[in-house]
Amino acid sequence: MSRFKRNGHLVRSRVQKDVLLRFVLHWLALTATYFGIVFCIHFFMSDPTETVPSILHQMWQRYSLLVLVMFSLVPYFLYDLIKLTHRFAGPMVRFENALHRAAQGESVKPIKLRKGDYWHEFADDLNAVFARLSRDEERPRAAASEWAKTDGKEIDEPAHVVTI
Repeated sequence: MSRFKRNGHLVRSRVQKDVLLRFVLHWLALTATYFGIVFCIHFFMSDPTETVPSILHQMWQRYSLLVLVMFSLVPYFLYDLIKLTHRFAGPMVRFENALHRAAQGESVKPIKLRKGDYWHEFADDLNAVFARLSRDEERPRAAASEWAKTDGKEIDEPAHVVTI
């Protein structure tokens, strides 16, 4: 059973929300920088008698379509970024669930990732560790079953002898 619940469209909401927020902040900083540069160009290259409101009005007339396109692309960028973060957040959830099951002493099935996910090499290494742990757990069971086959009688040659 998974310890992690999906939060809407996000797999690991804390991580993915941080990435989305960072993108939005960078996008806003970039947009403000572009606006500042364009405003400075218009302000210093225009007639010295022009007022700031008239410069802003001229800028809106020239660049309003560009501003609308820039704002309308943000939802697409966010959607694409969510899909991208699924490629590393989803595998991390699988790894965390498998590690939790292993820590609880439960058997762990091999972790399989989707094509296009990140961390395939890490999944292979983690699967190898879980397989080794499983083999190591089988050794005492095999020894116990061998002992049970002898009906609990002493074996002629002990596996090891400890001398003091």
